[in-house]
Amino acid sequence: MSNTIIISYFDSLKGPINFLNIFSKENIKIPKQIIDKVTKLLDLFQNEQFFTQSVDNYNSANYYFKIPSKWARGQNELVLLTFLKSKDESFIETIESVVKNLSAEILSIPDIFKAFYVKNTDRDSMQTRIKYDQLKDSCKEFSINLPEIASFSSHSQQKKLILLGLASTGKTSLLNYMKNKVFIENTTPTIIQNLVKFVFNNLNLICYDLPGHEKFRNLWKTFLPNSSIIVFIIDSSNPNINNARVALDFILSFVKGNLENTPLLIVFNKQDLSDAQHPNKLFSLLKLTNTPIKKIIPLGVSAKTGEGVEILLETITSILIS
Repeated sequence: MSNTIIISYFDSLKGPINFLNIFSKENIKIPKQIIDKVTKLLDLFQNEQFFTQSVDNYNSANYYFKIPSKWARGQNELVLLTFLKSKDESFIETIESVVKNLSAEILSIPDIFKAFYVKNTDRDSMQTRIKYDQLKDSCKEFSINLPEIASFSSHSQQKKLILLGLASTGKTSLLNYMKNKVFIENTTPTIIQNLVKFVFNNLNLICYDLPGHEKFRNLWKTFLPNSSIIVFIIDSSNPNINNARVALDFILSFVKGNLENTPLLIVFNKQDLSDAQHPNKLFSLLKLTNTPIKKIIPLGVSAKTGEGVEILLETITSILIS
């Protein structure tokens, strides 16, 4: 699967400008006239929106959005984010969520508007170059991960788990311990997704740790339809029950009519901390008695000490082989 990511923006003097092109494979060559036609799609819209468009022998999935800017006349950079594929390749069904997730990642970079002034000699060249490189690196990393997203979205028979939850609940640390039985003190916040494959009880498991910040929540929809088990992580010492319930409602609204038979494990992490609350108490506060999911199991664990992790893995495997 080949993907080309194109970023265009509107220059107040020159109009639509092709700004950045990321090719997933070095041998991909997109004709300049195609890229020019994609760039001119910027003229079609004024409000943020997703749309698809045929461009000669290519299909494009596009998201027009605005980046707040201290340097732009209208206080916004007008940006078009495009995923381009040849017509003999199809986009995955959840391409809209994928494109919007990349836009959210771009928006999460502080002062990213400065990247669009990298060729402007009136601006601080060091600042603009740093932001340009951050933008380019984010798009490259996203492009590299796209095949994994497509693979997860396919109808494979492999057992797939998704780890969801609010930010900083210890999802990545827990996944590391599940695979390696080792706690890693400082993990980098997940921005796209973290893929881990391992074997437990002779069962091949594919686990996806997804970003917890609300702005990345559209990506959850990409992985939910083909998951074997949903694992939702809550910090037992700082449960943030109201926001956790909002995130769970987001999952449940998608599950209804689609995934009622997909088990949901509510995992209360950080049980080793002195102020950690008991899993049963926290589970009751979530008030999940009337939900579309038929099987919900609460568990307490510590990704630091390993407490409860073996039981979690045993629960997962027993569900998958039943």
